[in-house]
Formats: sequence, structure tokens, C-alpha cells
Amino acid sequence: MTEYNIDKLLEQLEQYPDDDKLLAMIALYYIENPESDKDLEYLEKAYHTKSSIENTHNLAFYLMYEYGEDERSLELQQQVLLLQPRSYYPYACYAQMLQSNMLFLKGSTSFKSIEQAREYIQCLTITIEKFTLAPVAYQQRHLIHLVQMYNNLAYAYRILKDNKKASNYLMQSLKIQQDMTVDDWRNLDSQALFKEEIEKIQINIARILIEDKHIESAKTVLAKIVATQNYDKLDIATEYARAGEYHLVDKMIGDDVPNESWDWIWYAIYHANYDKWLKTRKTLLNDEEEWVEECLVSARESFIKGDLESYESEYESLEVSRQIINKVRAFLETDSQPKPIVFQPDFSNSFFGCLLFGCEAHDNLMNDNFAESIKITNKKAELR
Repeated sequence: MTEYNIDKLLEQLEQYPDDDKLLAMIALYYIENPESDKDLEYLEKAYHTKSSIENTHNLAFYLMYEYGEDERSLELQQQVLLLQPRSYYPYACYAQMLQSNMLFLKGSTSFKSIEQAREYIQCLTITIEKFTLAPVAYQQRHLIHLVQMYNNLAYAYRILKDNKKASNYLMQSLKIQQDMTVDDWRNLDSQALFKEEIEKIQINIARILIEDKHIESAKTVLAKIVATQNYDKLDIATEYARAGEYHLVDKMIGDDVPNESWDWIWYAIYHANYDKWLKTRKTLLNDEEEWVEECLVSARESFIKGDLESYESEYESLEVSRQIINKVRAFLETDSQPKPIVFQPDFSNSFFGCLLFGCEAHDNLMNDNFAESIKITNKKAELR
């Protein structure tokens, strides 16, 4: 965590009220040590004092991911790109914003237009180019970002139904891992997060292989993931179900009861172990009906107390449970488990995480200019 001496910072600000770098550092302090809306207050002050790349970018990023002001965030980030930043942060952030601004209809993600798709792909391409200009030591610590960039390019081409290009970019992600040296592994900022990202990419590869009917190749990829003993069981079981390995799915799930959203797993269990499917479905139905009764009692109590916020929350939970009950009852009455309709198989994109300039908690760049980062770090040390 960045341990700035806030009293010293505020004291210096009294002497230099127009120092945008001081304002930015105070904003970072309050981001890590929340106190009302002071984080946003000082980000705004830094931006209005000087609309630099760093200040504009940080305000845009924070407005998007902490305050949900998507429209203003996009406008601010577009201002940043007009300044032609040297580092990859602004481009990665803008690509991420475009990613959040896609359409999601009937379980399928799509671009709003071909122009948005081109802008997203171009932005990620520039992000990769900028990343490779960073000092080697920095690249080694943040290789996860390069992996994520390639994965998101694959995600874009998957949406555009170009599985060949998507596969190529996924393989580039894996090649980064294959080419890593012992020093690269040792210098990684987070080995655990890196390994999770690689697993996500392997699952994406399996998804494309299954869709393209390369079932045996997909099963080989899934088996390698399982061999690591570090994977999400439901995600892997879903892909095995799509690959037609219903008995393997049944064995993987064991006595666990997946929630209603895991359609492919329920479909596999129905075909591999009908008795288990029937028993589990009845248990799930009973649990949901009991939950509805509890919610009704709780909702009435909240209404009587005048706690409308709790009442509305419990009412929403009731509606979700009733939908599940109706769905499960229909399956039991017809003695069937319909095969899931796949509009577009799940394909995991990547989130770059914190991209705030100056955030030492995440080992971030201090400045848009790599060459000046060391100088700024030394200056900050004086303010601790």
C-alpha cells in the first residue's frame, strides 16, 4: 500500500494550491484510504488544475469503475488519446471502456457497429505496441497485461466470428508463457493471477475447438488444465458437456448441486445419470420453494417496518426464485432437460485491473513518460 503522509501532503498543498501533482497524490491516498468522496474530489481538482495525460486518464478511469459515469469517462479518455500518450495505460483503458460498452442480447455479446469493432481492435493493437516500448524490467513484472491484450484481441475476433484469427491470438498468449525464463517467472508481479489468466485462455481455446468440431483436440486441452489441479470445476465441466463427455461431467460434479444457470451441466447429468438428475431437481425445487416462503415472511416484515430498500431487495429475490421454480417444474413435468441453445459459447475476456498512474499499490507507472518514472518515485519518497 502507498503510505503517503497525508498531513504533510495537505500542509504542502496550502503552500502550493495549484500543484496538480500534489493533488493527484492526495487523491491516490484517499483512493486507498476512503473518506467520503475525497478521492473523486481531489482527482477532479488535479484535472481542473492541469488537464494532463495523467490527471485526465486517472479521472476517467475512476469515474468509470468506481462511480459508473460511463459517458463522461469515454469523453475524458478520448481527450487523453488526442494528446498522443507514450505509455499503454490510456489505450488499454479506452479499449476496456469500449469493451464495457458492447451490446449484450440473448446471452450473446456483440459490437454496436463495425466501426466500434475496428476502433477496439486498433486500440488494442496500439496498446501492445506501447507495452513493448516499456523498460524490459517493467514488462517482465507485468507480462500478464500482454497476455490479456492478446486474449482480448481474440475475444474481438471471436465476436466477429473469425475463429482463425481468434485462435492465433490465443496461441500468442500461450507462447508468452512458453518463452518465459526463470527470471521472468520470479519477477512477475503476481504469479497466481498470471496462471489464472493462462487457464482462462486455455479454456477459450477449448471453446473454439469444440465449436469447430475438433473435439479430441479440445479434450486434450481440457485434460491439461485438469492436470494442474488448479481450475474452476464448473467451467471445465461445462466444456466437457459441450464436448459430449456427459459421464465425465457427472463424475466431476459429484454430489455438488450447480445452480440453475449451468444449463450444460444439467443437460450432461440428465443423460449420464437420470436418477441423480431427478433427485437433484426435486431437491432444488424444494429448496427454492422454502426460500420463497422465507422471503415472503421477511418481505412482509420489512414492509411493516417501512424498510422499503430491504422490501424491494427481497421482492427481487422472490421473482428470481419464482422463475427458477417455474423452470424446474416444467422440466419435471415433461421429464426432460432441453439441450442449451448456443447463440455464442462463453468466451472470457480480460480486465486489466488498476491502471491509475501513480498507484504504487499495484506497481503502476508513475508517469506517462517511462524515463521520468524513477525521478518521480524518488520525489514521492520525500513525502512519506
